[in-house]
Amino acid sequence: VYLGETSGTGRKVAVKFLHPELSADDSSSRERFEREMRVLQDLKAFRGIVQFEDGGKIENGQMFLVMEYVAAPTLDKIISDNSNGLVQIRAIQIVVEILSVLEPIHHRRFVHRDLKPHNICVYDEPLAVRLLDFGLSKPYMEGLGYEKVTRRMQGKRDPGVTSLHGGGTIPSTKRSGCPNRPLFLRHHSV
Repeated sequence: VYLGETSGTGRKVAVKFLHPELSADDSSSRERFEREMRVLQDLKAFRGIVQFEDGGKIENGQMFLVMEYVAAPTLDKIISDNSNGLVQIRAIQIVVEILSVLEPIHHRRFVHRDLKPHNICVYDEPLAVRLLDFGLSKPYMEGLGYEKVTRRMQGKRDPGVTSLHGGGTIPSTKRSGCPNRPLFLRHHSV
């Protein structure tokens, strides 16, 4: 992802390119890239989602995606900068904000499928989040589609599906390379 600016206004934007070798018509990477463009277009009206600006192909066939530039740190950066953990109340506020962004996405029948601290930017004041990287997201339908996205088979996770409840893993996310270490360790004193 590159930092760019719009012609005329000079507004900063993020520009994502798909490597030319992955832009082949039968490439799964191309399929994910095109899906990300469609999903971002479909979800453009929702708050908390990186905003789609433009997308397509350049002369050599390489695909590109232009999105809003998000000038906020990712949640994994915030976690690594707070070696003692976040204050519990702040961590809860962040998780609630993430879930409030996910709710309308799920009502629109989309599932992110790659929700992790690296794909969540957090603005501090006022608190707001932006979800990034919708390349693995998928729409789901009633019946089979919904079950396929959320199902667990015989107590083992089906590697081709993701739970709708992925937001619940964010409080116990990677921190210093330990996947089950809590996001917050300090207690808020009142």
